Amino acid sequence: MDNEDKNEDGTNEDDTNEDEDLNDDVIDVMITNSNYISKVKLITKGNKGSEIKVLDNIKQAITADQLPELDLKENKTYLVFLTDEGDNVVLADKENGVILLEGDNHELFEKINKQVHN
Repeated sequence: MDNEDKNEDGTNEDDTNEDEDLNDDVIDVMITNSNYISKVKLITKGNKGSEIKVLDNIKQAITADQLPELDLKENKTYLVFLTDEGDNVVLADKENGVILLEGDNHELFEKINKQVHN
């Protein structure tokens, strides 16, 4: 039974529900505190290394050259929340400023996009 309890307490569904509740509040703050919100992807360029591509700008346009150093996994898509700090663009929040977009998080991108443009 202990194993069953551990599985029930540690299921991805439970964690996801808690994260979604937290993310709704955090996302609202992130939208408010960000000058830029963009969808980005780290793309492998063969033997020339890799580069970050800006796929879509939700809140103000930013180019890949303006992005701060980001710790991204290759060929994954992320939502980044950025703000101006003097002459530099930085993550709006070091803990929550980068969100991996996979599975249901693509719906999060659409939700944020609608929220910013309404």
